[in-house]
Amino acid sequence: MGLLELLGFGSAVSTLSPADAHMGQNAGDIIIIDVREPSEWAQTGFPKGSHTISMNDPKFVAIAKELAAQHPHATVVVSCKTGARASAAAKILAKNEIENLAILRGGMLQWTAENLPVDTV
Repeated sequence: MGLLELLGFGSAVSTLSPADAHMGQNAGDIIIIDVREPSEWAQTGFPKGSHTISMNDPKFVAIAKELAAQHPHATVVVSCKTGARASAAAKILAKNEIENLAILRGGMLQWTAENLPVDTV
């Protein structure tokens, strides 16, 4: 049994490599939500063009639902530092009827390792 099944996803949530997420984002097929804390965004930046919403923000689900509604055909890719929090956040979003979810494989660490563009606070 894989990590996603252990988290209760079944096969509904996939993972995407940073390169694939970046290409999809550029094509308008993907929106990225970085769920880390503001202090982390300040330290390392966040994937260029992503939406920064801490999963601890009381408005996390409402903001994510609004973004998903604004981009109904896009995949919502959830990002964190390594992927663990993104998995938990994606589970929360899935329980709140956000479909078409994916997790950024390797998180921000892998994004920067692949020298993909970063925004800063």
